Amino acid sequence: MTAATWLSPSDMTTKTLGLPQSMRMMSMSSGKRSLSGFRSRFRNTFTALAGTAALLCGVGCSGPSDVATKPIGQTFPVSGTVVLKNGSPLKEGRVVLVAAEDTSTPPSVGEIQSDGKFTLTTKTPGDGAVPGKYKVRVEPGAAGVKKSKTVKPPFPSKYLDEDSSTLVVTVKAEPTTLSPIELK
Repeated sequence: MTAATWLSPSDMTTKTLGLPQSMRMMSMSSGKRSLSGFRSRFRNTFTALAGTAALLCGVGCSGPSDVATKPIGQTFPVSGTVVLKNGSPLKEGRVVLVAAEDTSTPPSVGEIQSDGKFTLTTKTPGDGAVPGKYKVRVEPGAAGVKKSKTVKPPFPSKYLDEDSSTLVVTVKAEPTTLSPIELK
């Protein structure tokens, strides 16, 4: 067999390579070098990937933004009632108050009970809301949404968004009971 003959990987031994003994030894030793070269390249690639991952995590995991770390003002207890067009209470869902003016003020949320009443929470359950002017949105509960292809709340859909609802309330720097929120 000559060096120009094509060999399958199983035929590739030092005896069948058709090379002088000195070159066969170089060939075998260079195989070891290429393996160590592979290990070196693998180690370098792994190190580069690990460094990139750490950098990305450092950028993405840098903690809360300045808005989130801004101290929340004092909250005051706020409660209210949600009623439907026919005057009956909305039996479940959530009321969400979103600051109308100061966008750094966190939203306040209240779970609607079976009698239509809710108590707002901003930081801890029942703590209320920071004083100010708020836009209101109402989110239906699971039972209030019919199980069909189109989800239809038991009230006009404009109340699902604080901008289209046109509902605005003011929270005072004292315990507040809001006027009933009417979903007409």
